[in-house]
Amino acid sequence: MSAPTRWLLLPVEVKARGFEGRLLLGAHAAAGGWKVVVGRKNQLNAAVHDLPRGLYFDKSIQSQAIEQIRYFKALGNTYAAIDEEGLVHEGGPSTYVKRRLSRDTLAAGAAPNTPAALRAWMRDPHMLKAGALMPNMQLSDTELDQIVAYLLTLK
Repeated sequence: MSAPTRWLLLPVEVKARGFEGRLLLGAHAAAGGWKVVVGRKNQLNAAVHDLPRGLYFDKSIQSQAIEQIRYFKALGNTYAAIDEEGLVHEGGPSTYVKRRLSRDTLAAGAAPNTPAALRAWMRDPHMLKAGALMPNMQLSDTELDQIVAYLLTLK
């Protein structure tokens, strides 16, 4: 029996800033067996009901988008986001990488980077790190499985 087709939906908000990064992410996902849709955010959002169900990977989660996120999830999609603009950090990129990014830890060193800790972080960021800016998206077990499985492919 073959594995189910996994879809990654990658919206691009500002072509000058996000297009190449989305293409690179999409290429890595495709190399890992994912089917990928890359497009203008407003067009993807307008057509999301006609697109295959999958992981909608946004550039950030903003409070004004919560209803839209709920709609995407009601359609059967998983929604995830990353703070792509996080490298604007006091001390510059090298300081940010040293303090915040590591293959060994999550949440700026709050937990080891293990599948269980990653799942706990995605389930409820505030339980792992008090004051975390990432909201609790109240993901289902299936959504958690899909997001963790995808993130574990990014080595």
